[in-house]
Amino acid sequence: VKRSSAVGEQAEPDDLSNNDKDDLQAQIAALKEEIELIKKNNEDGLNRRELHGSDRSLLDLETERTGCNSIACPVGYRSSENDKDGVFPCVKCEYNFGNLYLGSTQCHELNQRLVLSHFYFATNGKEWVGDYKNWDNYDKPLCEWEGVGCNANNNIVKIELPNSNLRGTISEDIGFLRHLAALDLSGNHLSGNIPPELYYAPLEDLDISGNMLTGFVPPHLCKKAGINSNGQEGKFYCSNIACPTGTYSSIGRMSVEEDCINCDSDQTSALGATTCVDMMDFDSVSSSSVDGFGIVKSGEEFGVVLLGMFGIALACSAFYIILNTKWRKKDDWAEKYGGKYGGKSTKNMNSDVSTNLAPRGTNNTLDAFSTGTFAMSAVEVKVQDHWNTGKDSTKEVWLDVPKIHS
Repeated sequence: VKRSSAVGEQAEPDDLSNNDKDDLQAQIAALKEEIELIKKNNEDGLNRRELHGSDRSLLDLETERTGCNSIACPVGYRSSENDKDGVFPCVKCEYNFGNLYLGSTQCHELNQRLVLSHFYFATNGKEWVGDYKNWDNYDKPLCEWEGVGCNANNNIVKIELPNSNLRGTISEDIGFLRHLAALDLSGNHLSGNIPPELYYAPLEDLDISGNMLTGFVPPHLCKKAGINSNGQEGKFYCSNIACPTGTYSSIGRMSVEEDCINCDSDQTSALGATTCVDMMDFDSVSSSSVDGFGIVKSGEEFGVVLLGMFGIALACSAFYIILNTKWRKKDDWAEKYGGKYGGKSTKNMNSDVSTNLAPRGTNNTLDAFSTGTFAMSAVEVKVQDHWNTGKDSTKEVWLDVPKIHS
């Protein structure tokens, strides 16, 4: 605070009273609080935009439980435990990963190069037909990959891979390419369903005709305006995305010039078909499946595999029967001749048989048979003494019984 006594006179600071100092400090504190509030509001505004319009503020969802994340983890988050089904505890998606769903258990790849790499391996890229060598060369810039088109900012805006022998499924990560406007996968051998994640890409042109796709067009994709001119005059049709199974058109979808036509009674078709096929032929094609590497195996190949497995099982069964028969014969031999193969004879439950050889010289009659071609060994047999007393007795005697070596 300054005071001037006359015009042109230099202003000098005036002494402040204690009340003025207190007021000034209060004003400074209020300004600091207002600055912090502005910063917080700006941060919350950015977070709300990241959450696509959500008006909730981002709390530390890794440590704090709220009524909202107890129902579902918010967009951009996932449940940290697989058995929690998208509810608390929630953690934010890692760098280059994102999630556009409420209550998700996983985050999806957002890095363009990794998204295309996933697609390459999911569709058996090693077997693609055409010049696609750059797809397997990480040294090449992404926008130089064959069939890939980018804008001035190196964002992917177009992927065109028609008639290239793609086999496998369409990876869901494709839907997270934020600038993808055109996707042409027509005339290949793709199977499975249309991933609903394609809804999130700003697609204007989508061509998935001429594949082996099954199921139906995801409802959210049917209601997406702008894709294949869908939503014109306020009309939305799933057929604008792909003709349903059992129908076809020359371009695999409905257009202003052409509708999807029903197949004949003895014919059928896949999703987005350009022609119908006989039911039997379609069953043989649909019996194909995709293995863990995205390679489609035909029904004939599976028949060979199943036949081989049956042959192995039959051989194992035969081996078990032969082995079991052999050991049963051994058991019968031991049953008949005593403890040659170990254990006790069960032929006479009143006698105990051991495999101990009788000491040489205890029975001179057996010495002649202890060597030579017809060598014998002695088996000790313990029996009760019935013949000496003529009546039952608990007295036990040991007999040396000759046994021929087999």
